[in-house]
Amino acid sequence: IATVIVIVLVALGIASMWASTGSKRTSARGGRGQDAGTPGLRSAMGSILPGGGAGFGGLGFGDMGSKAQAQPDRGAGANRGRRLSSTTGALSQPSTAPGPGPIPNFHQVQQVQQQQQQQQLPLPAASTPSQLPPAVMPSNFGPDAYFCTDLVVPRNCECVLLVPIRPIGSKPFEVTDTHGNSVLFVDVAQDHSAAKPRYTLTAGDGVTLAKFGPSEEADGFEFVLMRGQGDVFARLKRTDSSERYTLATRTDMRLYFWGAFQQRAVNITDDEGRLLATTEPAAELQLAAERAKETKKNPHYLLRVAPLMDVGLVLCGLLCIDHLTKGR
Repeated sequence: IATVIVIVLVALGIASMWASTGSKRTSARGGRGQDAGTPGLRSAMGSILPGGGAGFGGLGFGDMGSKAQAQPDRGAGANRGRRLSSTTGALSQPSTAPGPGPIPNFHQVQQVQQQQQQQQLPLPAASTPSQLPPAVMPSNFGPDAYFCTDLVVPRNCECVLLVPIRPIGSKPFEVTDTHGNSVLFVDVAQDHSAAKPRYTLTAGDGVTLAKFGPSEEADGFEFVLMRGQGDVFARLKRTDSSERYTLATRTDMRLYFWGAFQQRAVNITDDEGRLLATTEPAAELQLAAERAKETKKNPHYLLRVAPLMDVGLVLCGLLCIDHLTKGR
């Protein structure tokens, strides 16, 4: 019996050594892989670790590597989206709640919905709803349902950006992360065929991700959001009052922008009232970017986008409301 016990203990010791070696190799691979992709977009994301608390948490960017998590393939358009999603999943900064945004991986809709039903975590204190119910996708949801494939927030991440509070003019401006690093750029589109001005949303590598501007077909208040190729994906209209706007996509999804726009306290929800994104004055937060001269000269508001939501769709909608409605 003593001999058997000794043999078992030796075997357990060998197994433990192999497990430790494998873990170190996995950590090293994760650290080497973090440099791929778009640095600015990667820095704007933070992953949600198991056991997160209530609310959308703040982001810090570092400590990548051993906690890296692989992101799922996003079906059609994955080659474009992988540049962002394969790297943002490697961030290890804890967030404190998942969001309910549209699910980018249409092959795993049921799995994600079941996961969200089990969590039901509270929302930020500034949000009106008390809980995040599971997302419900449009019946025709498929691989062509994305506005900006590269800007879909990975499943275990949330996105936090600083958006300038100033009118869109002839000069481009930058959307940054909370450290002041440039992430996205907004500029006037070079489209001479358009009767009304168009604006572009581009990545740091100069790729046009989206276009937006006043609709040429409608006389009243209406804006169009187009993909980088120029095809119209969504239309934004003012609804019952100046404090509520509806964005309807060609996939039958509707987003509602409502709140105190002058105070930069806005909620973005879906048909069921589920919170997809929020904005709040950046001056209330102790962010590193606020100490930069550029940020002090040009006040910003904070945009926080939930996991699995399209940042481009939310951001372009807000820019239409925030900048292009002046004087209309």
